Amino acid sequence: FGSLGSIQAARMKKEKPVFSISCSNSFYKKKILEDVGMFSEELGNQGEDWDLGVKLEKKGYVVYGLKDSFVWHHFRATPAAFWKNMVFYGDGRMLLTTKHPDFVKVKYMLPLFFIPILFLSMLVGALTKNMLVFAPFLYFPVMFLYSFWISFLQKKMGLVFHVFFVFLLQHFGYAVGMWKGCRWFFHRNL
Repeated sequence: FGSLGSIQAARMKKEKPVFSISCSNSFYKKKILEDVGMFSEELGNQGEDWDLGVKLEKKGYVVYGLKDSFVWHHFRATPAAFWKNMVFYGDGRMLLTTKHPDFVKVKYMLPLFFIPILFLSMLVGALTKNMLVFAPFLYFPVMFLYSFWISFLQKKMGLVFHVFFVFLLQHFGYAVGMWKGCRWFFHRNL
């Protein structure tokens, strides 16, 4: 929920082509990495997997997600560490947007508008007293219902509010990171 169908958030039901895979979940032939120029060192660990996906696609290579494959990740130990990581990822998205504008899709930019839309709907709602402008806030009950559903499926109903809180951190942190990352449009030439 909120990862926009990212392969990192799903278990593959069948082998199929994908755009990119998290570098901690993948393996590549060395000669192919050499052919595309390896990893872009200036990115560090900020979007290097997506950047590699762009380079592979431009050279005509196809990346496959493998059926029933998955990697166990250790999540950040504290809410503050998770928040920091989500801000880092959002910032990285904007860095990649400046480097590869031809690969940007509208869905990648949605988090950039998340906070302004909420703020504007509150402002307009307060000024006009029109309840319809509060429609964007329906996102939160949907997020809570999804948290409930996940907890129910996992038979861990005591975690509903924890899951919901993690989603809040994820969505707001990523959005804040994207706003922070707008600096890449002015300060970096990749």
